[in-house]
Amino acid sequence: MVGLELGGGTKKYSPYVIAADPLSGGWGPIVHLATLSARMLDAELLLSREPTIRLLKQTRKLRSLLSRKRIDDGRPALIIARSIGDVALLADIPDWRSSLGHVAVWIIDSFWHSSKMPHSVFRNFDQIYVSSRDDCAYFSALADCPVDVLPWGTDALDTGSAACEREKDLLCLGRMPAGWGKAETAREQLSNRGFQMEMPPPPPGKTGKGNGQSVTSERHIALMQSYCRSKISVAHNNVFAPSTYTHATREYMTARWTDALAAGCLVLGMPPWKDPEFAELYPEEGLIETPAATLEELAPVLRSELDALDPSLHMRLHRIALERFDWRHRLLKVADDMKIEAAPLKADLERLRCRVKELASA
Repeated sequence: MVGLELGGGTKKYSPYVIAADPLSGGWGPIVHLATLSARMLDAELLLSREPTIRLLKQTRKLRSLLSRKRIDDGRPALIIARSIGDVALLADIPDWRSSLGHVAVWIIDSFWHSSKMPHSVFRNFDQIYVSSRDDCAYFSALADCPVDVLPWGTDALDTGSAACEREKDLLCLGRMPAGWGKAETAREQLSNRGFQMEMPPPPPGKTGKGNGQSVTSERHIALMQSYCRSKISVAHNNVFAPSTYTHATREYMTARWTDALAAGCLVLGMPPWKDPEFAELYPEEGLIETPAATLEELAPVLRSELDALDPSLHMRLHRIALERFDWRHRLLKVADDMKIEAAPLKADLERLRCRVKELASA
């Protein structure tokens, strides 16, 4: 909570965490991050099924929640944006931040750059966070505020697993190389070859379970359970296995790697080694690098890796995820920059440290 001086007294206001829920399975980790951020920062979560910045068109609603008196150090906000496109929408919203205090924007897919982005879009931010150091120069040239790196992370503490015994051999989902076919095809063919395949949860629907939680976040938690039951998962970088929605040349880390690591699950495929944060932080022992172009080439590689797998590796990978990739480490930087007390975050970080110590001595 932050304290604001109003008429000689101090009133407590929670920060805002503003994000979007596009009902996309691929965006589930970030919807979960937004929910976790609000909980850790003791913030009010504004979550919409619209692009992130469209929430700020509700500025009259935001202002009504604050004092009508102009407050220079008013209620802070963390905006979690999918890409620079979300941020560009701010240019169409006059005076959007006049009732807010410190405003930070966390741009998740910060690898998307545009030569047409006006400088005025960024002049109202006090802090910009990007996912890779390779994006700092671009955003620093546009902004007058600090630009810092918050690499991709995961909720290792609450959704990961150190279990050494696993029910399933392989979790296969998402983008596949052309020679593998779709994920559904790969699962069927590998199952026919004798591998125990984990079935991922279905994509998020239009309605939740009525418990107030985002259906996208629910699906993400279910997917984490799939990772936790699996010995190995499949993930390929966006250049080796491209799609219409991925960058054509910039390799980048995603939740496919960080969530698998949190679950103690090895990752088979072609890693994004050209992502500097991935190259620096990700443990090589958690990777099975293979350029297998077909499932026929993959099957013997997979069988050999499963036969040689030491079950204790799952626990070790989970511990590394706690130490290097848990979102709480990233949120501590946010809390410090925004001068938020964040008591829930401090308590969880202590719980995380205790968990790491427990696993190290196991």
